[in-house]
Amino acid sequence: MRWGTLTATALILLASGCAPKDPAPSPPSGPSSPAPAALDVAVPYTRPAQPPQQSEPLVVQPSRDAQARLSKITAGKLVDSGNFHASRWREDEPMGLDDHISFMTPSGHIICTGGSNWIICYAQSATLPAPPRPVQSPSGNWEPYIEFGDEITYGVAAGNPMLPQKANVLPYGSTLRFGDIECLSARDGITCVNFASSTGFHLSRDDLTPMRTVDSMPVDSRVEPRTPGNAYCGAVVSNAAIKTAITALPNSGGLHWMPVGTGDFYTCHDLQLFQAGTNDYDNNHQMPAMPTYVLAFDRGRFVGPITDHAYSWLRGEVDKSDPTLIHLTVHLIRNDKSANPQFRARYADGRITLLDSVPPDAVPVN
Repeated sequence: MRWGTLTATALILLASGCAPKDPAPSPPSGPSSPAPAALDVAVPYTRPAQPPQQSEPLVVQPSRDAQARLSKITAGKLVDSGNFHASRWREDEPMGLDDHISFMTPSGHIICTGGSNWIICYAQSATLPAPPRPVQSPSGNWEPYIEFGDEITYGVAAGNPMLPQKANVLPYGSTLRFGDIECLSARDGITCVNFASSTGFHLSRDDLTPMRTVDSMPVDSRVEPRTPGNAYCGAVVSNAAIKTAITALPNSGGLHWMPVGTGDFYTCHDLQLFQAGTNDYDNNHQMPAMPTYVLAFDRGRFVGPITDHAYSWLRGEVDKSDPTLIHLTVHLIRNDKSANPQFRARYADGRITLLDSVPPDAVPVN
């Protein structure tokens, strides 16, 4: 099952309930706890004697060797991520393209898939310590998957396939960029880093070693190569840039906006579109889905929101033949049925202009 579909569906379902508008009061301030002491060497994962009550991210202590180990990733040969969007999810289907980046090691023992700020990996091994199933685990097969974003989680209750069965091979000595995350393939396994959180891990058939650096990791500033004719291109808009753009949105209601959806991280257009949504809104209008803005970026530079207001699951797509034309849809309920009316906008000379009116029954938020 593709994760982009899951993400969009989950967000629409989440939006049907109204989150509290006022945050819980903060506990009284007091002396902060001292930062954990740095280890000399990062410690590999070991299976606990007793299963945890619930699934939680691994506790990762900073280590002095993490900087050197994770820095090797930026010394690898940076490849064109556009060559790593092909994968096969079932034995009876051919390799196909999708929005996610996927790779496997030359040995075939490790496979990963992910997006701009998350990846999931699996090592086929009988010697790698497996995570115990938590006592309060949700239903589904308990799989020894590594989920990596800002934190590292080992073990997932998976009701559907979360990893393809086959992907293109990342040669030894090569570095693949997902966005905020990069991975290096080597004979002793893979090493991945999230520059935004200065965390990472090494994965082989024998070990999973979580790592966190003592000092912040410098971002890999190399320009990713591009192969002419590829359907996908490397990310030029970072998640940090999207979060910065969100701070520029009008916010008369004091709402908390956040990046949502999959976004145009890997499209080859100069114009790329991303969503910002919120669950912290007054649902007196009975919004059928999460209200969202569509944010426009031109070659990595934030241009602005497509519309002056957010609307129920507002989405945008750049026209395949006219890269200045934007197709927009909004999610509505009409006559007790779901509807997705369309309207258009154009981006030219650094400005966004609506070509059609927003559907009159679309309720503006913010």
